[in-house]
Amino acid sequence: MAPLPDDDHHDAHDSSHLSVQVHHHPVVEVDSSAGIGRYPSALAPAVRKPSLKRPSSSSSSSSLGGGAATADVEAPLPPRSSSQPSQQPQPQQQQHCVSFKDVEVRRYGITVGDNPTTISGPPVTLTWDYVLRHDARQDVESYERRRRKSRRNYSQLKMPKDVRVKMLVSEGSTYLEIRQAELAMTRAQQERLGTVDAIKYMKAEELMETLFRRLKRILTCKSKKKEQEMLWENARRVSVSVAAK
Repeated sequence: MAPLPDDDHHDAHDSSHLSVQVHHHPVVEVDSSAGIGRYPSALAPAVRKPSLKRPSSSSSSSSLGGGAATADVEAPLPPRSSSQPSQQPQPQQQQHCVSFKDVEVRRYGITVGDNPTTISGPPVTLTWDYVLRHDARQDVESYERRRRKSRRNYSQLKMPKDVRVKMLVSEGSTYLEIRQAELAMTRAQQERLGTVDAIKYMKAEELMETLFRRLKRILTCKSKKKEQEMLWENARRVSVSVAAK
């Protein structure tokens, strides 16, 4: 829209008449095959993001000296093609780490245990009571450096029978408790051996039970379905009798 022409008969200082200037942009051609808009080659301007301009004080306010207020109107950009994926910032994964600062050294009491893997003598275990050392809290790095020189190997960790007995007696255990622990350990070892021997004959027992069930079906002329029905009926009767009591 062009500005209004000046009229010689109108007053130059009349502020009631304002002129609006609209900047027209080139017409956008849309290519249906590509799915994106494009400008004619002769009128291809630089692509600008859509923005809303706020008119300045000088342009929005009318002056009594005949000044005209102008407003810029921008044409919207062509829509983005759906084939172009929107690039959204991916959230960064926070890395968590765990560190150790101090080590607390405790001295636990010793009592008679029940470990059946002991070869001979009474088994030993720890109690819930403990005593803190004078240097109980230590830095973990200095503690590891100090204990690296005095660590024992696997053979040194084994305690003979007499050493365990002396430790238990010094901690307050009686010889009767030590003897009872040895007998309980021997019974547990024998039960384990019996379980291992029974596993060897388990398959033979299952085979004998299967043959016995088939022979019983042949002699009584009962099918597998009837046998299951009888078992369910017996189970129901037993449950009813137990509930009645």
